[in-house]
Amino acid sequence: MAGYVLMNEPPKNGTEPEAERDSRLPSVSGQELSSFNSAFDELVRENMARSQALLRQAMELPAAADRAVQRARAGMQAQLDAERASQAVLFAEVRTELATGQAEVGALIPASPLSFRGSRRFPTV
Repeated sequence: MAGYVLMNEPPKNGTEPEAERDSRLPSVSGQELSSFNSAFDELVRENMARSQALLRQAMELPAAADRAVQRARAGMQAQLDAERASQAVLFAEVRTELATGQAEVGALIPASPLSFRGSRRFPTV
């Protein structure tokens, strides 16, 4: 039976005579075919337009992200600069208070040979 094909069995290689295949297709009028083609073309155009819009958006995303990062960095740098300025003012105030305190303590200590000023050793009594 290698060379014979049964009538009710479809060919095994997937091909069948065109006349048989066409006879099973529903008949379509020219107007229906034209209407289908027009609707299909419109669908393709809409999909192309949407695809182009999505592609444009996708291309703009990295630039928008870069701008957002730059704005965030600028904001953080401004905060950092303000904090540094505030810390510098506080440091200057502490330094002034420390110098004032040293001067007051220096005024309280009498100048004597036993004083610790300028000496690295403890005085002997």
